Amino acid sequence: AQQFDQFGKIFTVKIQYIFYKERPGVRPGQISKAERITNKLSKFAQYAIAGDYEGVKEFASDVRKLGMPVEHAPQISQLLKLGTQNYEDLKLFSSLVEEFMFKLTVHRDRALTYKSEEVQLTAVDEIFVEQDLKGVVNFMVARVRIFFLGFLS
Repeated sequence: AQQFDQFGKIFTVKIQYIFYKERPGVRPGQISKAERITNKLSKFAQYAIAGDYEGVKEFASDVRKLGMPVEHAPQISQLLKLGTQNYEDLKLFSSLVEEFMFKLTVHRDRALTYKSEEVQLTAVDEIFVEQDLKGVVNFMVARVRIFFLGFLS
């Protein structure tokens, strides 16, 4: 809901095109590679202070093997934004568009390849409960939504 005018709200829905680019960086939850590089950096400092040439060479070799941490950053383009003051109309329209989009065939001009393959999984647990003043549950709906995002070559 967004402010429409001084008297009411307007409900909006957006259709967006999202693609992902690889760029150096660390996304929350992608800590293991960054931790390994950080641990190697502390050892590198010890080798450099001690003048241990073989240790410095080993560090360079390890960093080359690990590579820089890469995050898959979303690039978002808004294609369409529609609004109405009737919430039920918006819900119906949104579900119809979603159903249609799930049935679309996907055409890809070029194959995607990633330097760093990654799989992201997000689970969202939701519950809606209506209770009376005495705490008795009159209505309850629960669902778990799982969002999967894969960057596989």
